[in-house]
Amino acid sequence: MSEEVLEYRGDEIRQKLNELADLQSAQDAIRLRKQDEIDKVLTEEIKAQLAEIDKRYEADFELIQEKVKETDGYIRQAVLELGTSIKGNRLHAVWNKGRVNWDTKALDGYAAGHPEIKQFRVEGMPSISIRPVVDQKAKPANYDPVAQAEYMRQSAGKD
Repeated sequence: MSEEVLEYRGDEIRQKLNELADLQSAQDAIRLRKQDEIDKVLTEEIKAQLAEIDKRYEADFELIQEKVKETDGYIRQAVLELGTSIKGNRLHAVWNKGRVNWDTKALDGYAAGHPEIKQFRVEGMPSISIRPVVDQKAKPANYDPVAQAEYMRQSAGKD
């Protein structure tokens, strides 16, 4: 790939990444506005009742959560020891053979003197993960996610 194509595609992808980040921020802003509206209609009495309901169910939820953790651990250990997948009515514990890893750098060095082993080398397809940028200084100082959400809503013709 030429340097010019790489630069052009890189700029295009950077623009799309920025667009994706803006869309995600707009989603967050919509969720925040929705929650704000919900909070405004909930009276203190209703909020207290909701807190009481949460409190009543908290112990049961924690008990079940602990049982889930114990049962999950038991199943994983048992399937690991058995060495085969087991299917229940609603869940399937899938046993996978351990992955084999090689010291690629060392083998590449070895292959330089023994090219016959290169025929056994297989390289998988690359994968992509999209992660947040740690340094958020790139965001414009005047960025407003609520305004972005409003703009996105209007530009989509959903008004």
